[in-house]
Amino acid sequence: MANVATRRGKRSVQDNLFVVPVLNQFLIYAPFHNLAALVDHTAVLQLRESLFSSESVTEGRLGELVHILQAEAEHPPQPRQGDLAPAFLGLLPTRGCNLACRYCGFLTADETDRVMGLKLARDAVDWYMGLVDQSGQGHAEIHYFGGEPFCAPEVVDLTVHMARIRAEAIGVPVRFEVATNGAFSQERCRWVADNIDTVVLSLDGPADIQDRHRPYQDGRGSFETVTHNARALSEGATDLFFRSCVTAQTVDRMPEIAAWFCEHFCPRGVSFEPVQPTAQSQASQLEPPDPWSFARSFLQAAEILEAHGVEPVYAAADIQTRRVSFCR
Repeated sequence: MANVATRRGKRSVQDNLFVVPVLNQFLIYAPFHNLAALVDHTAVLQLRESLFSSESVTEGRLGELVHILQAEAEHPPQPRQGDLAPAFLGLLPTRGCNLACRYCGFLTADETDRVMGLKLARDAVDWYMGLVDQSGQGHAEIHYFGGEPFCAPEVVDLTVHMARIRAEAIGVPVRFEVATNGAFSQERCRWVADNIDTVVLSLDGPADIQDRHRPYQDGRGSFETVTHNARALSEGATDLFFRSCVTAQTVDRMPEIAAWFCEHFCPRGVSFEPVQPTAQSQASQLEPPDPWSFARSFLQAAEILEAHGVEPVYAAADIQTRRVSFCR
């Protein structure tokens, strides 16, 4: 990757031009000029000459790129200033889980039974809702992660009800989001549909993929339970998002998986994320996908999802907004 600081016009030194090789071509990326273009090597050389010499290309597609890059750049995003005002309260009810996903590297042997104490849970909600009240931000959000949050149902139930009471007392709406494996009872599924606004459900694909990737701890497949609950959530008011973990073995099936999600469920969005190497994934011979294959398949899957009005998501490629940090 080449990084070239521009030197002409009204642009500041913070305005950067990136030239990234992609197979036999080059990606020209200038985030503060809203520019991305795929060009050949000759165009890269001509672009460099136009930007850093007295002679500038003014005609054709290359001239368009030069014109854009010679315009004044937008200002980069800045870190938030002032008092702490988190976008949401994140709670980890437990590090335990009822599945034994073949690629999960989250748990260690001494952490599987750890559960958040109810006092800590109450204190966290109390602190956060007090902060919402003081900051005047006008709304509250609580997100649940894991492990599997519903392996500690009392923590989730307590904090949901407590947050609702506090929210009503200070006169603000409160929303709840959960990242879950969906391997819970029908009774719990009904509770989720009635109480959780957004559900991010891990479902890697049809039965042969899901049951290989995400079995129960006793080795049984989780497909039937998870898809039954996914269908039930699709019929309710909950905003349902799927998260599919992609391996080298499944990367070429991403378009198929996208179509399957749209045919059998009613998701708001589908997130495809490449598996990260862990001791478990290596032992299960589940390898990360080739980046080029993942990008190609993601674009194909995205076309299918968008045709059904479903948002395609890849966490590392949010191009809708500029960020000064990953978590901003």
